[in-house]
Amino acid sequence: FFRDQAYRDVAILTKRADVAARIGSPALRVQALTAVGDYQSAVALADKVEDTDVLRDLALVWAQTDPQAALAVVDKIEDSADKAAALTAIALRAKDPAVFERAMTVAKSVRVRGEPFAAARALSDLAAAYAAVDAAKANQAFALAVDVAKKVNVKH
Repeated sequence: FFRDQAYRDVAILTKRADVAARIGSPALRVQALTAVGDYQSAVALADKVEDTDVLRDLALVWAQTDPQAALAVVDKIEDSADKAAALTAIALRAKDPAVFERAMTVAKSVRVRGEPFAAARALSDLAAAYAAVDAAKANQAFALAVDVAKKVNVKH
């Protein structure tokens, strides 16, 4: 494990995919490949990665250059909060109403143990991200966040 971490760190610092290829851990290799910009190789390993935050980070970075390609990663992310974060970044770059709607749907479905307002928070994050880009979409997401928050049963 420590050898793989060392290879990951060296690959990231030197931006060398050949060093990343020596990493045995799929999650650490995806982190290294993401950092060096080899997104195709990173997504090819996605089915072997159990840490959804690694896949979220891949989608977040890839969304900056190719939001449509980054959508392929989203389908492999099982955690709804990580999926919502990735879709928010992709929606901002893709400027596709369908991707925004998907981001809203996923954000509304976010469930985190011990966090009853997780869906409202995910919707609020989506709205905040859109505030400077598209006020109408931001207002739509904020309104849904408020609606979802009002439905949370809080025991006193």
